[in-house]
Parts: sequence; C-alpha cells; structure tokens
Amino acid sequence: MSHKTNQRNRCLECGHSLELATGLNTEHKPNPGDVSICISCSAVAIFDGDLSLRKPTDEEAANFPAEISQEIHRAQTVTRAWSRTFGRN
Repeated sequence: MSHKTNQRNRCLECGHSLELATGLNTEHKPNPGDVSICISCSAVAIFDGDLSLRKPTDEEAANFPAEISQEIHRAQTVTRAWSRTFGRN
C-alpha cells in the first residue's frame, strides 16, 4: 500500500517528484530515519524529521545494517528493471 507524504519531495539526484512511499514488505508508513529509493533513478535517500528527503551521510551509507543494505539492493534491482521496462529512465 502506498502512503502519501505531507512533503512535496523530489529525488535529490534526478529531480523526479516523489509524493508516495511504499513499504517493500509491509504497509509501513515512512518514519524519520527510514530509507527511500527513487522509483525513477534508484537513488538512496533518508526521510528526515519532517519526512523531507536528504542524502545519507557517508557514515550512514557505510553503516547500514546488512538487512537494510540487502533491501536497498533488492529495491534498486526492481526499480531499474521497472524503469527499463516502462521507460522511466
């Protein structure tokens, strides 16, 4: 299930409008500190306190737990395949 955020976020890499957030395996709504993957370019971002997006710090990116790193990789793989199929890139 997708959840509309109160922010008008744009991808920090490609500028794609990101108004919805979807949990990969749950109906989880985004919370501060959660990871976001751009549906257009698969860039990684972090939800900030007001659910705006920011780039992860180098330290955050280097220290994602293994489970989160695997989820990021899986989401990026799916997003890239979706983009190739439907021409979003």
